[in-house]
Amino acid sequence: MFKAYWQNKSSREKKIIALIVTALTVILLFGGIWLPVHNKKNDLKDQLVEKQQLLALMNKQVPMLKALRTTQSKVTTKDIFSLVENQFKAISVIDPKLTIEKVADNKVKIQFNEIPFDDLIKQLVLLNKDFHITVDEFEAMKLEKIGMISGKVVLSL
Repeated sequence: MFKAYWQNKSSREKKIIALIVTALTVILLFGGIWLPVHNKKNDLKDQLVEKQQLLALMNKQVPMLKALRTTQSKVTTKDIFSLVENQFKAISVIDPKLTIEKVADNKVKIQFNEIPFDDLIKQLVLLNKDFHITVDEFEAMKLEKIGMISGKVVLSL
């Protein structure tokens, strides 16, 4: 049936049909294969840049985080919760965006949302320097707003 249809067409009609089929094939290949692959590649490039920036920011803070590792307790276990709470409440930028809870006698967990990374690290360094309170766990997630993070920190004597 198609063969008979094709043979009944004039040379000019055959060329037009072939041109239309070729154009549709190119459009489908472009829209269905190349464009999605190209967009995915660009998305991956953007993610790579963001992760490199986060890595650079974290590497910049490594010395302060290492300073938090040295430990000799000057504070009693009864004081750790109130000490940490007072230290963080002194900063009005951080205060409403975090919760502090006692995990054990000598451990406190701080959960934070949308706080400046630099301010958090400064407070952790001060706690370590002044009271020898160390960081046991540190989980942070970079937010879209530059320099802001969310996550949790577990501190201990």
